[in-house]
Amino acid sequence: MQPFEIQLGQWLPDQTDYKNPGVVVAKNVYPSSGGFTKFEAPAGTGDETTEVVAGAELFIKADNTPLVVGGSSTKLFSRVAGAVTETNSYTALAPDHVWRFERYNDMIIAVTPNNVPQYLTDLDTDTSWSALGGTPPKAAVIGRVSDFVVMGDLTDIDASTAPYRVRWSALNNPNGNWVTDRGELSDYRDLDPKHGRITGIVGGRFGIVFQERAIWRMTFIGAPKVFDFEEISVDRGCAAPDSVVTIGFNTYFLSQDGFYATNGSGIESISSQRVAEWFINEVKQSEYDRAQGAISWTKQSIMWAFIPTDGTTFTRQIIYSWAEDKWSYSDEAVDYLVGTKVDATTIGDLATLYPGGIVDVGVIGNSDFESKNFMLGAFVGTSDTSGSEFATFTGPAREATIETGDFQAFPGSNSHVSGILPIVENATGNTRAQTLSRSKQGAAQSASASTAEGEDGFCPQKTDARYVAARVVIPSGASWDNASGVLIQARKSGNK
Repeated sequence: MQPFEIQLGQWLPDQTDYKNPGVVVAKNVYPSSGGFTKFEAPAGTGDETTEVVAGAELFIKADNTPLVVGGSSTKLFSRVAGAVTETNSYTALAPDHVWRFERYNDMIIAVTPNNVPQYLTDLDTDTSWSALGGTPPKAAVIGRVSDFVVMGDLTDIDASTAPYRVRWSALNNPNGNWVTDRGELSDYRDLDPKHGRITGIVGGRFGIVFQERAIWRMTFIGAPKVFDFEEISVDRGCAAPDSVVTIGFNTYFLSQDGFYATNGSGIESISSQRVAEWFINEVKQSEYDRAQGAISWTKQSIMWAFIPTDGTTFTRQIIYSWAEDKWSYSDEAVDYLVGTKVDATTIGDLATLYPGGIVDVGVIGNSDFESKNFMLGAFVGTSDTSGSEFATFTGPAREATIETGDFQAFPGSNSHVSGILPIVENATGNTRAQTLSRSKQGAAQSASASTAEGEDGFCPQKTDARYVAARVVIPSGASWDNASGVLIQARKSGNK
């Protein structure tokens, strides 16, 4: 028998199965250095809303504790330290509407197309929402650019211009009158309607304004023009408003042909010839524009939840590691993704969280711990399906499946496979494997019986075929870390 080692490279479902340079399945895992690592299921906190969440976002208070805000059909809410406070009696959302949020100094402002903008007056003390002062427009998207609040895809003006209009507040005064005023520097700009509605506004030193099929750079130049708009992408924009995720100077988003990144000067694909075709085939086309993204800082990844072709809810996610420039996917039912941060922990809490003693805490107090106390969360369906429960992705590991592409151990001849050794750091020791085989390319694969690791680490197999691949399955609840490769034990058929 001859061993053949295959490294578990990046997930490349858009490439052919034969001689795929990566893997063809990477399910319920995160990309990691050298391979893949576990994907934890959401763990409920018991904090529930009374309606299904449609829009949520994380903000950090002055004392470094998290504030999660969100909305549902007729309510807005704030979640602080395990308590959810809801504000009632808003006009019910349309099925395709969500609440979106932006921070301006100590305020948090919420917009949705059929309600007057709402705000928390001070995120450190306020948990109940009230109407924003002045005369702000109703809008679908919001951002902060320099010292202005900017809104787009407006709904309370002429319908012929509303979807394409960007309007900004008076300088340093989102509670003022939103009119054209040279002295206050408040004004608007109508973008080219041929590029579709405005789907996102990202702030910072300059603004990035997304249309469905274009991207603009919005730069403050002062009176009388106030902002200059420079088109940086034509015919390609953001197709899903909630897909926009910003990390540092890079903003990631879903366009009509896959996922892209922009730094405000140009754009580049991060999914072409890797996962773009897979995603387009998996997502329900009528719900394409509802894909939603959030950051998992602990995994250095972005997760986008979407509705699959055969579904009606968000039960699938595609995952991109910006650190590794690699992809994976998962199947988890969520209502809405949201970044979060571990709630303040007392010394008494540590005794419960780390029963092995304080040494289990590890690097508490250093910069590594500070980054690790940010985590990915989600609102998930409650048992009666009427509301949503806040959860964090800290539960047991989900069942993971990784499959290699086809290869010929002995080109031109059949191979007899007698065993597969999964190279997985699995303390539970319950990794399983099976052989996938076919006689010629294009033929359906046959799967052998799934077998457990023996004393030598090999999962015994008995397969004879020209084209073979390996499937590795790590059961749910396993305590594992890195999966980096497989070792396939084979000999040329006919040889002893």
